Amino acid sequence: MTKPLYYAEGRNIHKRPIEEKTDTGTSITLGFRCAVADRIVGEEGAQTIAELMNRGEAAPSLLEALEKIAETCNDSADAKAIAAANIALQAIASARWER
Repeated sequence: MTKPLYYAEGRNIHKRPIEEKTDTGTSITLGFRCAVADRIVGEEGAQTIAELMNRGEAAPSLLEALEKIAETCNDSADAKAIAAANIALQAIASARWER
């Protein structure tokens, strides 16, 4: 199982380094602290923020998968459920970038 991209350490929220194999070797993107939760939010809130950020990272992949499933779906009830899930994921993705 891969580690989530964002994680909390105390009140600090970090983005993990990313290592990818390329044709010529390995590409490494450095990790960094991307946010600090204030004392009111605390460590538990920082963990929640990191989890929500990870969900936001997954939204584009989920949207793509839903679109592929919808293309092959024949049952109208299934198509409606997929359309509803697609709308919800689009709302999540757009809300993430509006802030």
